Amino acid sequence: MFAGSRPSPQTLFFVFVALVATIPAWIVTHPPIMDWPFHLAAIRVVHDFGNPDFAFSEDFVLTFGRTQYVLFYLVGAGFAWIVGVKGAMVLLVAGYLAGTVLGMRSLLRALGKGERLALLVVPLLPNVLFFYGFFHSSSAYRSSCSASPPPFAGLTHRLADAE
Repeated sequence: MFAGSRPSPQTLFFVFVALVATIPAWIVTHPPIMDWPFHLAAIRVVHDFGNPDFAFSEDFVLTFGRTQYVLFYLVGAGFAWIVGVKGAMVLLVAGYLAGTVLGMRSLLRALGKGERLALLVVPLLPNVLFFYGFFHSSSAYRSSCSASPPPFAGLTHRLADAE
């Protein structure tokens, strides 16, 4: 989008859909994500590591090189200064949910496909893998979208060989 231009109605619609897709992150007090408490605790430790009221520095050592979630925890600790630890976690998960919808739309547009297909990702976001773990779910989406062949890719060859 260029400076001074207005977003198209389609863009506004997809932003609305992306916001609706974030509802599972903020509508409940305790989202049914199995590793939610562990991520909250880790963000709390990173956020308040130097706080003498918690004295985390006496019991913990920050070793960011040993976790795949380092960026998640650092960004979460930054958001925690503004919205608290739980709010930071909700913002990060909501960003993931909304970003998936908008990212899929952008991908489809870049590939010259119909952007309405991005709507099909919305009901797939809150699934079993999402509840088992945030990053396990996102990595499953990435691997299924990039590494898996289309389900009917070899069907035409098999039908041709059968004749």
